[in-house]
Amino acid sequence: MGHDSCGAIHEALNRPGEQEENSPNLNHLIHEIRNNLNSGPARTPLTELNLADAIQKNVSSVATDLTVRSKIIREAVKSGQVNIVQAQYGLSSGKVHFGAHEN
Repeated sequence: MGHDSCGAIHEALNRPGEQEENSPNLNHLIHEIRNNLNSGPARTPLTELNLADAIQKNVSSVATDLTVRSKIIREAVKSGQVNIVQAQYGLSSGKVHFGAHEN
Protein backbone atom coordinates (compact mmCIF):
# COMPACT_ATOMS: atom_id res chain seq x y z
CA MET A 1 0.00 0.00 0.00
CA GLY A 2 1.24 3.42 -0.93
CA HIS A 3 -0.20 6.79 -0.03
CA ASP A 4 -0.73 10.07 -1.82
CA SER A 5 1.70 12.94 -1.27
CA CYS A 6 4.44 10.45 -0.37
CA GLY A 7 7.51 12.39 0.72
CA ALA A 8 9.89 9.50 0.04
CA ILE A 9 8.68 9.16 -3.57
CA HIS A 10 8.85 12.94 -3.99
CA GLU A 11 12.41 12.88 -2.68
CA ALA A 12 13.36 10.01 -5.03
CA LEU A 13 12.03 11.99 -7.99
CA ASN A 14 13.55 15.32 -7.03
CA ARG A 15 16.82 14.62 -5.22
CA PRO A 16 19.67 15.37 -7.62
CA GLY A 17 21.62 12.33 -8.81
CA GLU A 18 22.95 10.17 -6.02
CA GLN A 19 22.97 12.97 -3.42
CA GLU A 20 22.90 11.45 0.06
CA GLU A 21 21.75 12.75 3.40
CA ASN A 22 23.25 11.91 6.80
CA SER A 23 20.71 9.11 7.20
CA PRO A 24 21.68 5.65 5.96
CA ASN A 25 18.05 4.49 6.31
CA LEU A 26 16.69 7.37 4.20
CA ASN A 27 19.43 6.84 1.63
CA HIS A 28 18.55 3.14 1.41
CA LEU A 29 14.84 3.90 1.05
CA ILE A 30 15.44 6.43 -1.74
CA HIS A 31 17.73 3.95 -3.51
CA GLU A 32 15.08 1.19 -3.30
CA ILE A 33 12.34 3.50 -4.58
CA ARG A 34 14.49 4.61 -7.52
CA ASN A 35 15.15 0.95 -8.35
CA ASN A 36 11.39 0.30 -8.23
CA LEU A 37 10.68 3.27 -10.49
CA ASN A 38 13.32 2.12 -12.99
CA SER A 39 12.08 -1.49 -13.08
CA GLY A 40 9.78 -3.26 -15.49
CA PRO A 41 9.36 -3.10 -19.24
CA ALA A 42 7.98 0.47 -19.36
CA ARG A 43 10.91 2.48 -18.07
CA THR A 44 10.04 6.15 -17.90
CA PRO A 45 12.84 8.51 -16.92
CA LEU A 46 12.38 9.74 -13.35
CA THR A 47 12.26 13.31 -14.60
CA GLU A 48 9.17 12.44 -16.67
CA LEU A 49 7.16 10.74 -13.91
CA ASN A 50 4.60 12.72 -11.97
CA LEU A 51 4.13 11.95 -8.29
CA ALA A 52 0.87 9.97 -8.69
CA ASP A 53 2.32 7.75 -11.43
CA ALA A 54 5.52 7.22 -9.44
CA ILE A 55 3.55 6.20 -6.34
CA GLN A 56 1.54 3.68 -8.38
CA LYS A 57 4.67 2.29 -10.03
CA ASN A 58 6.34 1.87 -6.64
CA VAL A 59 3.27 0.08 -5.22
CA SER A 60 3.24 -2.23 -8.24
CA SER A 61 6.96 -2.96 -7.97
CA VAL A 62 6.73 -3.74 -4.25
CA ALA A 63 3.76 -6.06 -4.84
CA THR A 64 5.64 -7.92 -7.57
CA ASP A 65 8.78 -8.08 -5.47
CA LEU A 66 6.94 -9.91 -2.68
CA THR A 67 6.73 -13.04 -4.82
CA VAL A 68 10.26 -12.63 -6.15
CA ARG A 69 11.90 -12.35 -2.73
CA SER A 70 9.85 -14.92 -0.84
CA LYS A 71 9.36 -18.52 -1.88
CA ILE A 72 6.70 -18.92 0.82
CA ILE A 73 4.65 -15.99 -0.48
CA ARG A 74 5.19 -17.05 -4.11
CA GLU A 75 3.88 -20.56 -3.39
CA ALA A 76 0.93 -19.24 -1.34
CA VAL A 77 -0.05 -16.94 -4.23
CA LYS A 78 0.38 -19.74 -6.77
CA SER A 79 -1.83 -22.09 -4.72
CA GLY A 80 -4.51 -19.44 -4.26
CA GLN A 81 -4.09 -19.23 -0.48
CA VAL A 82 -2.89 -15.62 -0.69
CA ASN A 83 -3.81 -12.78 -2.99
CA ILE A 84 -1.61 -9.70 -3.24
CA VAL A 85 -3.71 -6.58 -3.70
CA GLN A 86 -2.29 -3.17 -4.58
CA ALA A 87 -3.77 -0.15 -2.86
CA GLN A 88 -3.22 3.53 -2.16
CA TYR A 89 -4.33 5.40 0.92
CA GLY A 90 -5.65 8.94 0.53
CA LEU A 91 -4.23 10.91 3.45
CA SER A 92 -6.78 13.72 3.20
CA SER A 93 -9.82 11.56 2.46
CA GLY A 94 -8.96 8.54 4.61
CA LYS A 95 -10.09 6.32 1.73
CA VAL A 96 -8.21 3.35 0.35
CA HIS A 97 -8.26 2.89 -3.42
CA PHE A 98 -7.56 -0.63 -4.65
CA GLY A 99 -5.96 -1.29 -8.02
CA ALA A 100 -5.02 1.58 -10.30
CA HIS A 101 -4.60 5.02 -8.78
CA GLU A 102 -7.16 7.76 -9.18
CA ASN A 103 -6.11 11.31 -9.97
